[in-house]
Amino acid sequence: MKKAILTIAVLGITFFVQAQHVDESKVPAAVKKALYQKYPDQSDVKWEKEKGKYEASFNAAGIPTSVLINSTGSILEFEFVVSENELPREIFDYLSNTEPKQAIKKASIIKDAAGNKMFEAEVNGNDYIFDSNGKFIRKEKEI
Repeated sequence: MKKAILTIAVLGITFFVQAQHVDESKVPAAVKKALYQKYPDQSDVKWEKEKGKYEASFNAAGIPTSVLINSTGSILEFEFVVSENELPREIFDYLSNTEPKQAIKKASIIKDAAGNKMFEAEVNGNDYIFDSNGKFIRKEKEI
């Protein structure tokens, strides 16, 4: 019985730590203003909140895009889905050793507010993050 209660508690905590869908009416005005100043023509935006930051996901000119914005309206990063062909070869070399025989599910370019570029490859339920030269930085569990 104690094990069951502990398991339920851990699952509940995990659920609340992960990104959660947020209705646009509950997104702070400063966050929405930042997004719509940068992308004024967006109408079908999906919002999520994770660790006090808001992520807006939408299609920009047909490209799946997301923007990470803090609660005061500062844009922290942009993420654009790209073709695998746009990833540096070093990423494929790394992944062939780390996740052999696993396909890249999604490839993205991430740019921070200063314009620094990173790459992300989603493989086998994990996000692998690489610097602009394709050097591995970190692995994150896909949420």
